[in-house]
Amino acid sequence: MPPGRYPLIIGLYQVDTLERLTITGGAGQPGDDFLWLGDIEITPRIENEE
Repeated sequence: MPPGRYPLIIGLYQVDTLERLTITGGAGQPGDDFLWLGDIEITPRIENEE
């Protein structure tokens, strides 16, 4: 994976149908079919100099 900033998201599926489940908001309103957890930073690998 090239260095950079990437979103970290999760999603859930119904086991028997593989249908993506939607997230319901606090007021009962349907939302997206994923949850954004934040971003992660991938940095270049530093090789040991031996």
